[in-house]
Amino acid sequence: MEKKELEEAIGGLEAQKNKLIERIRQLNGTVRFKQRQATQLEQVGVERTQPSAGRLRAQLEKIEFGIATAAYTPKMEKEMIKASREVEGKLRVAESEERVARKKKYVQDDLRFALEQQAQVEKQLAEIRPKLGTLYDRLFEIKRKGDGQAAAGKKSRHGRLNAEPGSQQGGMHRQKRQFRPDNEMQQYMQPHDRFVTIDEICIVKKKAGQA
Repeated sequence: MEKKELEEAIGGLEAQKNKLIERIRQLNGTVRFKQRQATQLEQVGVERTQPSAGRLRAQLEKIEFGIATAAYTPKMEKEMIKASREVEGKLRVAESEERVARKKKYVQDDLRFALEQQAQVEKQLAEIRPKLGTLYDRLFEIKRKGDGQAAAGKKSRHGRLNAEPGSQQGGMHRQKRQFRPDNEMQQYMQPHDRFVTIDEICIVKKKAGQA
C-alpha cells in the first residue's frame, strides 16, 4: 500500500473513530440519566397494595350499572353508592401504582438498551484502534525510509560536489591555493600606513622637480 493510500485509509478510520467516540459520549449521558431515574423510582417504591386497575375498573362499572338499572331501596342504593366510592378510591391508588411500575419498567428497558448500545460501540472502537495502529506503523516506516533515502542522496550530492574539479567548493579551494604569496612576494606585501605625511609629499615633489 502506497503512502497516499495509507493516509486515505487512516483518514477514513479516524472519521469512524470520532463518530463512535461522540456516540459513546451521548450514550454515557443517557446511561447516567436513566440510572438517576431508576434510583428515584426505587425510593418511591412500587409494591402493589390493590388489585389490578383493570379488575377494579370492571367492578366499578358493574356497581354503577346496577345503581342505574336495578330497583333498589333507598338504603340499598346508599350502600351501593358507598361501595362505588370505595372502589373508585382503590382504583385511583391502583392506577398510580401501575403508572410507577410502568415508568420503572420503561426506565429499566431504556437503561438496558443504552448499555447494550454502549457495549456495541466500544466493541467497534476496540476493532478500529489496532487497525489504526498498524496503518500508522506502516506509514511511519514509509516516511522513515523516505527520509533516510533523502539524507543519503543529499550526502552523496555533497560528496560529488567536493570531488568534481568544476565544482564551486573545489574552485574555492584552488583559488585559495593560487593566491597564497610566496617568500619573494611577501617583502612587497608589508603592512603600510594608510596616511601620508606632509614631509613625504615634499620629498616626492622635490624629486619630481629634479627630474
